[in-house]
Amino acid sequence: MTTVITCPECKGTGQLIKDPCEDCAGRGAKSISEQLEVRIPAGIRDGQHLELRGMGDVSLDGGPPGNLYVRISVADHPTFTRHGDHLYMPLDVTISQAALGDLVTVRTIEGEHELTVPAGIQSGTELRIKGRGLPSLGSARRGDQVVSVRVKTPTELTDRQLELLRELAIEDGVDITPPADSSIFERVKRLFGTR
Repeated sequence: MTTVITCPECKGTGQLIKDPCEDCAGRGAKSISEQLEVRIPAGIRDGQHLELRGMGDVSLDGGPPGNLYVRISVADHPTFTRHGDHLYMPLDVTISQAALGDLVTVRTIEGEHELTVPAGIQSGTELRIKGRGLPSLGSARRGDQVVSVRVKTPTELTDRQLELLRELAIEDGVDITPPADSSIFERVKRLFGTR
């Protein structure tokens, strides 16, 4: 019975290096670190890979070097959230802005943009700015920027603001009974049912 195996000494190369150099230990190549500049295309997504041809490991049998694959990790942004090529952001407006409408300045990835908040807008309404999102990778198309309106209810009001809101409630036909003194002492008394 005959068995054919690769020579364990020369690993099938047909050569033995009796006095290998210290750098490569007889492999014919040594490891080095190199910094590369990589061009990141506009619109690339988290988890996608870039292929750098010829920048991988050398071939020990004399062939061309392999390729280097760079995995992209896109950092989170403090203002924008990405969904595909669209960018989403919140916009806080006051009750008066929501009721009367306003022209506000919002941030985009290319600078500031004036956006009309229509009168009577409701919290949760989305306003779209066409073509202000991210580029579609490998295409001339762009996504949109979507602005989600959040109507903020004030927590601290001046006497004049309270008076105006009460007048508005009367105009709306709502009979609002103002709460009792909301000091901590009064809250504790109400909690324990004391008078």
